[in-house]
Order: sequence, then C-alpha cells, then structure tokens
Amino acid sequence: MRIRLMLLALISGTAVAAGNLPEQTYQDWTAGGSSDDQITTFAVTVNVDGDALGEFCYKNTHQCEWRYSSKIVCSNDEKGFVLINSDNLFNGSATTCLGTLIKSKPNEYVRRIENWRAVEDVLTSEGATTLGICIPLQNTQFQVSRWSVRGAVPATAYMGGPIVGERHSVGEAHNTSSGTNTSSETL
Repeated sequence: MRIRLMLLALISGTAVAAGNLPEQTYQDWTAGGSSDDQITTFAVTVNVDGDALGEFCYKNTHQCEWRYSSKIVCSNDEKGFVLINSDNLFNGSATTCLGTLIKSKPNEYVRRIENWRAVEDVLTSEGATTLGICIPLQNTQFQVSRWSVRGAVPATAYMGGPIVGERHSVGEAHNTSSGTNTSSETL
C-alpha cells in the first residue's frame, strides 16, 4: 500500500490501474503497468522516510524518465541540481520540479531527473547497495535521501524500460544489502 501511495504522487495524481503488466515485487522495488492513457510502465522503490524513486515510461511519448519525491519544497518548473551517488560512483544531474501531484499529500514534492544516465550508471555500478540523492538547500546545507538498489535491475527489466537490465550486467552485489541504509537526513 505504501508503494501504491507513492506511485500516485510520482505519476500524475490519479490512481494507477492494474493493466497490461501485473505489479511484481523485486526485493525493495515494485514494477508494473497502467492501463491509463499516459503511463505505460513503472519501477519504483520507497525508503523508510517515505521518499520514492522510480522510472516511469509514457505511452504517449514513448519515453521514460526518472523521478523522485521528497518533502523539500519546490515550485513547478523550478530548476535544480543534485548529486547522485552509490557506494563507489557519483554523477550529477539537473532536475525539474513537478510540484505536488496529489492533494492528499501536499507536503510531497516530485522532481524529474533530467540526466537518466546519471541514475542508471549509479544503479548499476559494481558493488552498489544504496543510491543517494544529495539536494542543495541553502548556504552549506544539503538534504540526502537514500534508497536501496536491491531489486532495481530486475524491476526495470520487467517493466521494459530501455535501461537497467537490458544494457548492463551487475552481478549479485545488489542482493547482499541489508536495506537499512535507506533514509533522508540533512547535512
């Protein structure tokens, strides 16, 4: 149920109907499909703080994008920059704020990660157990959200996104994480 609520916030503010791809769980990730007019497939995970990270593919544009949610306030179309890292690799990406997407979660803001490769390279880096996104706040403060990568490769392969699992071979390192290092904190 927690995954379902985060999906609502990340997608479009409407319920995700069971459709052409039944929902499947892969360790800490859930993947599935929607029968609505916009979303075709998704793979998503939620950390212990309720922040979500996922890839969403759209039927109408035939494109996929990565989104994450957090409680850090942003305005629609506001541009930002984040550091995306794992145990041994980091990348940066521009982000675009999509605002709050459902009325029942007014304190949950969604951002699109503009450089999809930044996420996927980190997700598939050898030995990765956790993906972190570091968001600049003000002065020298940052908010860091962390998600388990356990199950990311098979979840994104299942949803058919043109990404993780199809182009990369990661090995068994993803299956060894205890999943306890998934949270948010201000530095």
